[in-house]
Amino acid sequence: MTKKPTYEELEQRVKELESAAFELKRRGIPHITERARAEEPLRESEQKYCALFDESRDAIVLTTEQGNINDANPAALELFGYSREEIFKTNFRKLYVDPDDGYRFQEDMM
Repeated sequence: MTKKPTYEELEQRVKELESAAFELKRRGIPHITERARAEEPLRESEQKYCALFDESRDAIVLTTEQGNINDANPAALELFGYSREEIFKTNFRKLYVDPDDGYRFQEDMM
């Protein structure tokens, strides 16, 4: 069985925690609830982005500068006829009927 702390021990622990919180604030490290509040708009923004990306009827394909595909929304998969696994193995330029169009588009984007 664990020994219950005495009132004096609890009081000392509270003082230690208050001191630690003060030191963190002094160093500019936000309190955990402040950080959570600051992260909430970021989470909301990410949720909106995901909804727009996933639900768009327009094909959206995210690529590296070299044309390697990082992500594609469901509309792109349907338009190009690829599964998620297949499209990641495909270079963006191969999605064009004329590969030269893909190269030109990539150069324009850069």
